[in-house]
Amino acid sequence: MGLHALFLVAPLAPDEGGYLLVASQWDNGGPLLYGHLWVDRPPLLLVAFAVAGLAGTVGIHILASLCAGVTVLAAGWAGWAIAGRRAGLWSALTAGALSASILIDAQELDGELLAIPFVMLSCALVLHAWYRTPRHQYVLVMAAGVVAVAAPLIKQNFVEAIVFAMVFFSVNIIRGIDRRRAARMLVTFSIVTAAGLAGVAGWAIAQGKFGALWFATYTFRAQAGAVIQAGSWHAPGARLFQLIGLAIVSGIVGLSIFAVVVHRPALRRGDPLTCALVAGFLVEIAGIALGGSFWPHYLIGIIPMLSLAVGTAITGEPSRPEIALRGLVVLAFVVSLVAAPIMAVNTQLFGNGGDRVGTWLGRAAETNDTAMVTFTHPNILQRSGLSSPYPYVWSLPVRTLDPHLTLLKHTIQGPRAPTWIVQWDAFNTWKLDPQGELANTVTANYRVVAHICGHPVWLRKGVTRNARALRRC
Repeated sequence: MGLHALFLVAPLAPDEGGYLLVASQWDNGGPLLYGHLWVDRPPLLLVAFAVAGLAGTVGIHILASLCAGVTVLAAGWAGWAIAGRRAGLWSALTAGALSASILIDAQELDGELLAIPFVMLSCALVLHAWYRTPRHQYVLVMAAGVVAVAAPLIKQNFVEAIVFAMVFFSVNIIRGIDRRRAARMLVTFSIVTAAGLAGVAGWAIAQGKFGALWFATYTFRAQAGAVIQAGSWHAPGARLFQLIGLAIVSGIVGLSIFAVVVHRPALRRGDPLTCALVAGFLVEIAGIALGGSFWPHYLIGIIPMLSLAVGTAITGEPSRPEIALRGLVVLAFVVSLVAAPIMAVNTQLFGNGGDRVGTWLGRAAETNDTAMVTFTHPNILQRSGLSSPYPYVWSLPVRTLDPHLTLLKHTIQGPRAPTWIVQWDAFNTWKLDPQGELANTVTANYRVVAHICGHPVWLRKGVTRNARALRRC
């Protein structure tokens, strides 16, 4: 939490600004799932941003810090439930080192950072119900089910807490380890998780938006995956190699390898905990692979299972894998301690281009002005305080749902045309405008009034605004 506190007054990252933008206009009505803007995320993520956003930018960063802190505490609690203080300590240290790592963008409040405390806490509740608290075991299992459901309601692929509990109880049943108790816990957990998901579905049906919710969270992801596969793999491929490099430098790869080495005998004999950890880990790896875009923050999802695997692998025996694990945890912690302050100072001194463009736009605009950005960086809109008449403020929805830019061109030419257009990406990025139709439409209806951070800013013809100040980035 201390390292996260270094970023309390930092500008919002693109995703952070975008989620806050969507959350802030949710209650204004509109035909889409979350009002007038579209995002492919479940509702609890937007609720969290709406609440944190009441305190402004600082509120978002405070929530990020709290998420990291809860993850560390839950990791320690879970490790202690299994093997006592040593396991709890190393589980917490691993979670702390990784949840503060700027190498995997853990300083930003993305869906992954917001979901992992729920995953970690659900696992801890399951483990305490089984190993430590027989008196209130079913209360803890019910609580674990509720918390586990929250994770996929923040980011839809975060089902590893559910998988962890299901596999843990099922393997105990299969191996005949306190079979009746395991069966009762499995049934209890299953009923609670099913009821939680049914409750969300009921809410969506009552709002008349169940189809929109299902499309946004699952159908769209399948369509978007097909778009990514059909497009150029130059950028995703480069990010994949970068992701692998970041996984190595951050310590994730090394910790994973040595944890597997230590836990391999337990996996071979069908240990329920080890099987559950492996199942949860594989679910998250599948989520990273199927995401297709390979952004650094995808790696945050690995933290809960890896932290618990590392903590329970360090038993105090002086074996080489265990010594290596301890060294890697310490190294990962040192890397985070060194890198976070450097990044924080750099952010404070130089900010980011999107924040500067948004600041300029907010100063130049007048009441009731609107804007759109091509085709990324929704934090520009959030920082400017302007709304967008075009519903897609991220690139992947544009590429998937408006691939020929038909809606965008219609919007620019229609009665709700934006006052401003910030050309962050070129009009033909991802070959969205091969014939130059969007470029011609913009040129016919807008004029360039400034270049901010190297990006042209267009103003609708016939509109006059003060666009002189702060032309430099």
